[in-house]
Amino acid sequence: MKLHFEDCPYGCNVNGMLFDRGLKKMVSCPHCESRRRELASEGSIEDNEGNQQSLHKELGFSDEYLTSYFSFDSLISKSERPLLESSSLEPVEEAISLLRGTLSRGDLPEKSYCFGLARKGSVDKLAFPLLVSAYEKGGKVGKFISSRMYYSLYMKDKDLQEYYDLDILFILVNSGSSYRELMCIRGLMEARAVCGKATIFVTNNDIDEVLLLLGSVEEPSLYLASPYFIERSKTANSHSYASDALRGNNYSPDLGISMEDMQDI
Repeated sequence: MKLHFEDCPYGCNVNGMLFDRGLKKMVSCPHCESRRRELASEGSIEDNEGNQQSLHKELGFSDEYLTSYFSFDSLISKSERPLLESSSLEPVEEAISLLRGTLSRGDLPEKSYCFGLARKGSVDKLAFPLLVSAYEKGGKVGKFISSRMYYSLYMKDKDLQEYYDLDILFILVNSGSSYRELMCIRGLMEARAVCGKATIFVTNNDIDEVLLLLGSVEEPSLYLASPYFIERSKTANSHSYASDALRGNNYSPDLGISMEDMQDI
């Protein structure tokens, strides 16, 4: 998708960026950014040949009615909220707000993220607005891809270079993802990390099911994703967890998980 437009009076580069001598860094060209915002508001983008295409399809979303307006309350339905740990909502909302702020400034995240939106959260209503925000500010973005689709492309020996080159990559971690699928997208995250690029995962899995991707909130990293999960209410037999305080006496500070969890990996 085109980031620079030929009628730009500022002579920005092909990525729609200018060098700001005061800030001593590249910033989004005001003319081209305004044009991208205008196109996005119409649900369109301009491809490299100058033709307008569907913004939703170019970003990998089939629902043409998805809006770029972000609302945290829209991620979880009202009927689902009574089943959730209310204390787990605020940390997730704060992390999303921080990431949105980073993208809206035209900056790249300094760590990888994994957002767990409980069993029935709307992952598309999180990924789409953030991708649009990054595109408007001149970020090189691509399609929202699932872990299963990426693994399928990998197994077919397809050219995957585009996923390494993107400034911002959002991946849906499918429910029931296998060990091989998780290790495949972890390898993608690691390859991107070498180039200084973050990977953003969103999922409806419980945190226990995606441990292979996760690092720690206290130790931000591009190589492992910081986990921010909305958790279901705890029961006597509940397996998922919201924080270390809920892990009980079996929690291992060295491993970050309990011995019961280790038996399931």
